[in-house]
Amino acid sequence: ELIRFALNLQGVNAYTPRRRIAERLTYVWVVILIIPTAVSFFVWKDVMTLGIERIRNLHMTMGMWAEENLPEDSRIVAFDLGGIAMTTDLYIIDQSGLLDDRGLESFRKHNSPTFYRERGATHLFRFERLDDPTPTFDPAWKTGLTLLHRLSLPEEIGLDREACQNTWSRCSMYRIEYLEGE
Repeated sequence: ELIRFALNLQGVNAYTPRRRIAERLTYVWVVILIIPTAVSFFVWKDVMTLGIERIRNLHMTMGMWAEENLPEDSRIVAFDLGGIAMTTDLYIIDQSGLLDDRGLESFRKHNSPTFYRERGATHLFRFERLDDPTPTFDPAWKTGLTLLHRLSLPEEIGLDREACQNTWSRCSMYRIEYLEGE
């Protein structure tokens, strides 16, 4: 900037008023765009890092546990397949998401004991809030549930964060027990 000023005084590089305005506007746009981008990069970096840790510590660890501890003919229902499908050769039934792109509508349609009984589901991989009690009966599915294994995120990975973080901070594997006639 100092060199430009010196050159301008000597008349070597004379700026027109229009060019000066354009140059100043360029600096303003750079500041307007770069500062929020730089700040959001660091925020999203943290969000993505926590997401990766969550997948490693919950999805993938539960998948490895299932691979080692569940029978080979197990069929696991999972709402968010995530890393569980990457770490086990067991049959995974997608509760929603990949079934169809209508999200909640699809979840409501497929979240029934009939749907999973027809597919031979034997286990449920479920995310829970940290303060949720352990269910032994699912009223929506009219099935009994037996807790087989539970994982929770360690404190340093974000249990103290907002509600969304806490919702996804614990997962459990249940054996599904269908009630007769349901």
